[in-house]
Amino acid sequence: MDSRPPWHLILVAHIFLASNPQGIPAHVLVDSGATTNFMDMAFAVQYTVSPCPVESPMLMETIDGWVLLSGPIKATTQPLHLTIRSHEEAIQFYITSGLHFPVVLDLSTSDTQWLLNRFYYSQSKFLQSERKERKKEMKEENERKKERNSNFTVLNILELIIYKPEYK
Repeated sequence: MDSRPPWHLILVAHIFLASNPQGIPAHVLVDSGATTNFMDMAFAVQYTVSPCPVESPMLMETIDGWVLLSGPIKATTQPLHLTIRSHEEAIQFYITSGLHFPVVLDLSTSDTQWLLNRFYYSQSKFLQSERKERKKEMKEENERKKERNSNFTVLNILELIIYKPEYK
């Protein structure tokens, strides 16, 4: 069995930088499990993509709970002009190391029609304010879940104490 991703999830894109206005061709993996867009550090260094520090370093974890070995993400890019076929948009990437592809796009980047094996891109998916709002909402929801789970645990412990049968 081939462990590589299906080829319809690997696209060729061109990334345009001030230092390279003709565009840099790059293989892009569209990752259905990614929650944001990533660029490999080696690719960023090779093409002198200027990193911008993030406010606080972020640990990234895989779907099975493993923290990335590359350590916390400390930098992002400015929005970069990216084209895939006739589609164009500005995308900001988190910079990390050890990726198998130079660029990874999260699936929310595109509107997908899986049955046709085609990707249709929406022009408005990358507005920073929308992304920040979505992240804030997700963080708040996670906090509510943690609170509910901790309350549930306390209630279960109290129930055990209250309803503990007496043995004679």
